[in-house]
Parts: sequence; C-alpha cells; structure tokens
Amino acid sequence: MKRNSIIIVVIFIIAVAAPFLLTSKGDAEKAALISLCSDMTKGMMKSPGSYIMDFAKINVKDGNTEEGANGYKSASVKNAILSGEMPYRVADVLINYESKNPFGVSLAGNAYCRYSMIGSAGSASYKILSVNINDMNLSEIDIMSLSDLREYKINENTYFNRIKYLLYKIKQLVN
Repeated sequence: MKRNSIIIVVIFIIAVAAPFLLTSKGDAEKAALISLCSDMTKGMMKSPGSYIMDFAKINVKDGNTEEGANGYKSASVKNAILSGEMPYRVADVLINYESKNPFGVSLAGNAYCRYSMIGSAGSASYKILSVNINDMNLSEIDIMSLSDLREYKINENTYFNRIKYLLYKIKQLVN
C-alpha cells in the first residue's frame, strides 16, 4: 500500500513538472498565439463545431524596429523599441484546417495571423496586426470582437499553454 502511494506521488510530480522540463516560455507563447488564431478562425465559421486544425506553423522573428515603433503613439515606447531596450518581434501563424459547411460537405481552408510583440517571451506585450481566413482579410472590428482582446492575456496561464504546446507536438500539429 505504501509503495503504491509513493508511485502515485512520483507520477503526479512528473506530470506536474514535465511541462516545465520539456518546454520553454517561447513554446508556451507559440501555443497561445496558435490557439488565439485558431479560435478566431472558428469564430468566423457558420458551423464552428466541425472545425479541426490539421497543422499549424509558427515563425517568430525579430521585426523591423522602425516599423514596430510606428505602431505606437507613446514616445517612450517608440524610443525603447528603436533603442533595442524593448525587443520587437513579429510572429506569423499559418493554420491549415478542415471544417464542414452547413450541408455537411468537408472543406479545407487556411488561416494566417500576424502578431507584433514587444518584449521577450513570457513578459511580452502582444498586438494582432492582421488576420486572413481563406484569402479574406478581417477588419479591425472583426478582429477585436473575435479575439475578445485575448492578446492581452497571452502571458496568463503559461502552465496550460505549455501543456497545450506539448499536446500540439504529440499530435504533430506544429512544426
């Protein structure tokens, strides 16, 4: 009985520690960005229950600091970006998915989301720059209503984002 209890405790500790040992803050950030793009894509569908993400590719890279600084009104933020004090990055998310139309016919589609990020992974500020679903650009109002301003909460629940990233990897949904 005591041995079984010890085994259960060890398994629990491993399950709790695994997401931190196997992923980084950057992986959690990627999972959150993919999830937000996927949720916005689902929100544009007539039958979102049929949505299945087939594959997601995310590319995070250093952005053009001048371009990034122009997106902000505050002089102190602009100066911090231009000086390199606040790193400016851009993330491109491409999602291939399948869904069914109201008549039950399977359709393949893709979604592209672009984010700007100020700061390093785990402590960055995020902004959705554009969303394109099946070659249709969404307006700023559509983006705001679909995202529920969740880009401001990407750094929350990093533990669950790490688990989500591991699940994406296991299911081979991300590169």
